[in-house]
Amino acid sequence: MADDELIRRIATILEKLGPFAKNAPRESKWMTTEQLANELWQADAHVHLKDLDESLSRYEAEYREQLNTGLDTNTRIRRAVYPDRTTALPLWGATRHHGQPWRNQSGDLRMDPPDDIPDSLRVSESAPHVFLSHASVDKTLTKCVAEALAKMKIGTWMFETNIGYGENIANCVRDAIKECTCCAVLVTRDSISSLWVLTELESAQNTGRRCYLFLDSSDDLLVRLLTSLVFHYPQLTFDNSVECNPRVLAELQSAYSERHGTGTRSDRYLDQVMAFLATLPLYLNHLTQAVFAFPGLPPSWSGPLTIRAFGAVRDLVHGIGGSVGPDDLKGTNALT
Repeated sequence: MADDELIRRIATILEKLGPFAKNAPRESKWMTTEQLANELWQADAHVHLKDLDESLSRYEAEYREQLNTGLDTNTRIRRAVYPDRTTALPLWGATRHHGQPWRNQSGDLRMDPPDDIPDSLRVSESAPHVFLSHASVDKTLTKCVAEALAKMKIGTWMFETNIGYGENIANCVRDAIKECTCCAVLVTRDSISSLWVLTELESAQNTGRRCYLFLDSSDDLLVRLLTSLVFHYPQLTFDNSVECNPRVLAELQSAYSERHGTGTRSDRYLDQVMAFLATLPLYLNHLTQAVFAFPGLPPSWSGPLTIRAFGAVRDLVHGIGGSVGPDDLKGTNALT
């Protein structure tokens, strides 16, 4: 099928879905490229996922080039370069879009050389490996977590070291999540608003990979946010009625704006954080699964989440595929 016809088919499908409000619940939005490919297939537009990605990449590149050369463009769909959300649907806003594509949007391919894997992170090829999802600004803390895992004979897959120059970033992320033993997410004041982290979590869920959360317990403000949580419907996949301390959330947003400046990223901080909090029941098995504190347990803890020492991760990850699973981490809301 020609690219023009494929884009027309995609635009027709997306127009039937929306429009969404910017703060529409995540579960009501179109989520994955795979779903889009399936929808096209059912509409007799037989296109495989790889071909769909390639067509969308060509479409985006054409309009980005026009934008960079000062030409007016009239795009029918907007592309989002994320690992498992549809590459055709805007992350927020209406499904119908007429106007400019995104300015300064990151490309599909990695265009800088990867970091060398230090000796402190090297483990046996036969050791279990976790996909370590994290915000790029948390690179230093992420390395500390990876080193702690390596001492437990657990390897890590990270963007910084495991995607080669010129490789497709989203495809590498998808493949790594499928190949790793499980997905581990470093929870920091920045990662809880990261679209990449949110979509990597969704990718892990969609591929049946277990997800474990590693909390930056050195961040008192973040700890206060999580201990203030109140879930009204934790039995649901998403609890959009979740509540938290508004003063703490405002402090986190203010600090985020100071670090990243004002603009779109800062404006969406609150919505993205609340989206992350609303999906905690999903990632924590309806709040029965523990969060792991790194580097150590906070001096006090309360609220609906169970917390455990980081060292408990060792037996859990090594036991995947054996007798140890998420249910083994059920327990009371106590420091253990």
